[in-house]
Amino acid sequence: ICAWNPTHELLASGSGDSTARIWNLQGPREPEMILRHCIRRGDTQVPSNKDVTSLDWNPSGTQLATGSYDGYA
Repeated sequence: ICAWNPTHELLASGSGDSTARIWNLQGPREPEMILRHCIRRGDTQVPSNKDVTSLDWNPSGTQLATGSYDGYA
């Protein structure tokens, strides 16, 4: 799954290892950033072990939401 950033030359990709990678299309071929999909348990964020199956940027392109079969975004 992939999602284009609405304001920058960035592409987010979801992965089967519970991560989302942000790629700068004008930079090196390595991910700019790797984010782990987490679920909240009380005041603690716990890493999920499910695939990232959905991605969406906010309209200004400053935040990325990830979703998974675990039911959390």
